[in-house]
Amino acid sequence: MNTIASAQEPAAPGTPVGTTGWVRLSQDMLTQFEVVTRSNDPLHMDADWVRRNTEFANTIAPGMLTLSLLPYFASQLNLASEDHYSLNYGFDRVRWIQPVPVDADVRAHFVALGTTELPGGRPGHVARFDVKVEIRGFDRPALVAEWLGAIVPRPALK
Repeated sequence: MNTIASAQEPAAPGTPVGTTGWVRLSQDMLTQFEVVTRSNDPLHMDADWVRRNTEFANTIAPGMLTLSLLPYFASQLNLASEDHYSLNYGFDRVRWIQPVPVDADVRAHFVALGTTELPGGRPGHVARFDVKVEIRGFDRPALVAEWLGAIVPRPALK
């Protein structure tokens, strides 16, 4: 895997950063997400409702759950050197392409898109990543995004 956060040598645009391990999106995970976010949408919680009211055979994962897994996926990759830490800086693009069926496995592919200096003279960089969340057994991805991360030097230990 490539380290993105070296202030001396940021990864060149187009550099593959890595592919994460698979995560199973169980019904329990979908339900817990719906409860925590207070959405409680039957599309994600009630298989009988889904079969009666939609074209889906079973519940599907909330798109926001898939998006919320990106920090977990990023933690599996070496995105910041030991003398830096990363902060979520936002997204320039997020698209949900394919619904994720309950009990499907997903993983993420990260590609570096380049870095720029943090604005306002702050130390560090903004790293851009193309992220694709793949569903095992599907041709189309669940999600594609351009994700930005602030890569900031750690303060010297006192």
